[in-house]
Amino acid sequence: MKDIQLWRLLQDESQGSAQERKTLLLQMSALPIAQRLPYLGLLEPLLSSEDHDLAAAAYSMLAGATGYPTWKLLLQGLRHPASVVREACFEALYESAKHEPERWNHLLFSPEVSIRSRALAKCPPSYPRRQLFHLLADHQLRSQVLESLGSAVPRPEHLNLLLNFMEQ
Repeated sequence: MKDIQLWRLLQDESQGSAQERKTLLLQMSALPIAQRLPYLGLLEPLLSSEDHDLAAAAYSMLAGATGYPTWKLLLQGLRHPASVVREACFEALYESAKHEPERWNHLLFSPEVSIRSRALAKCPPSYPRRQLFHLLADHQLRSQVLESLGSAVPRPEHLNLLLNFMEQ
């Protein structure tokens, strides 16, 4: 890993190419968060780069990081117009939610159905499954929620009747 070279490239945009930055960012993002930590403060200008692959590589560096500033940036990235950036943010959020599983609620209760559905399908192993019960009110994802709940929440015999009644 050329960490000193990456440090210099992040501090001075006039040095190196975007491709070189992307390559080094992706290599660095594979390292433990403790080794990436010093670089996180230099990423913000890259997160809004017009080069979507560069922005995605920068967002990937946040994977596994926790704390309000990280979550704020990653949630903003989920609204990015480029799918490659949204994908990088989703994966980074997944890695970070392994350490703070309740933060996965940001995705499970997203205003976008596609994000909710994907988040439901890929809950972190440490996420408390019983909390999915609150998603039964989501008409668009109810069957997926019931499937995800499995045996985590005991289902009364008449749950489907209750849900139908709630719809009316």
